[in-house]
Amino acid sequence: MGELEYTSVEPVTPWAREEHESALDAMVRHGVQVYFVDPETFARIQTSPDHGYDILKTLESENQRRGVNATDLPGTEA
Repeated sequence: MGELEYTSVEPVTPWAREEHESALDAMVRHGVQVYFVDPETFARIQTSPDHGYDILKTLESENQRRGVNATDLPGTEA
C-alpha cells in the first residue's frame, strides 16, 4: 500500500462515485505509471531479483508516450 492509501477494519459508506469510460485513461490521468510489455518481458519482470526495476528503467511508459503525468523512476536520467 502507498502512503496515500488507507484501509479501515470498520465498514465504511461510500460518499461519492466516479465512473470512467477508460480505466487506462483514468490511471494515466491520476499518475499511475503504465507499462505495456510483451509476455517474455513480463516473465522476466516476474522472475527478476529486483522485481523488474532494472527492466522498467529501460522502458517507455504509456504516460511518457502520451506526455501525461510521466515521472522518471529513480535511477533513470530525464
